[in-house]
Amino acid sequence: STLPEYFSVDLLISAEKYSGKVLDPCCGNGTIGRTFEKRRHPIRSTDYAVRPYGECGLDFLDPATDYGRIDHIVCNPPFRHTEAFIVRALGIVRKSAAFLVPLKWLASQTRYDFFETYGRPARVYVLSNRVSMPPGEFLDPETGLFAVDDPKGKWKAGDTPSGGAIDYCWVVFVPGYGGPTDMRWLSKGGVARPYAGKPRCWRDPMTDEIKMTWQSRHDQVRARKEAFEALPVGVQAAFSALYREMLFAGARRKHVEAVRSALLEQYLSGWSE
Repeated sequence: STLPEYFSVDLLISAEKYSGKVLDPCCGNGTIGRTFEKRRHPIRSTDYAVRPYGECGLDFLDPATDYGRIDHIVCNPPFRHTEAFIVRALGIVRKSAAFLVPLKWLASQTRYDFFETYGRPARVYVLSNRVSMPPGEFLDPETGLFAVDDPKGKWKAGDTPSGGAIDYCWVVFVPGYGGPTDMRWLSKGGVARPYAGKPRCWRDPMTDEIKMTWQSRHDQVRARKEAFEALPVGVQAAFSALYREMLFAGARRKHVEAVRSALLEQYLSGWSE
């Protein structure tokens, strides 16, 4: 399932149980700040660019920018500057710094080298629900819903953002931490659905017993192939010839497969007797 971006922030707040001063140095339209405010937790929101929310004109990557005492940093950094944001955050934060990044960000040799140099995350929270992140200018900052109709008709004003295609996670760094990374999964009501298909019946070619199983299609095909290969060469040739003739006559492949499977089972039944 897909969640609006503010749900990912809400899940992080519940997991980390923040206390103290929190900073979002790239607040954008204020998704993180507004979520903290709804949870009645103070947060300072800033951005280098001119935004409709927070303090503007503060460059987080500029060492001359003084934020005072900061206990926690929570932000969705510009992807190409993620590492720079982490290094800067570890130099000024007192307790923790959390960054929302694509799950694939954790991989690669470059990331391994970065962790070896600056330390690995203390915690990683994998978001089981994909996060929808449409351009902020289309959203109502108060509700997180679309504020205007999409010119291409993909959504209407008042719709909930959906259709996220990228897996995200929160990586939480702690200054001076040198232990293993604790990985957890966060979910907002995303309960896995049980398999709702029907059990399939099949004949065990070795024992000639009818069995019922939750077999996958791949397993069924493999079982039929193994049974076919166990037949005498002449019988295999006869079945193959029948298969080609039916296809040449215009029969649909799935019907041909059904006929061949039925004939194979009948043959195996008579052979085992």
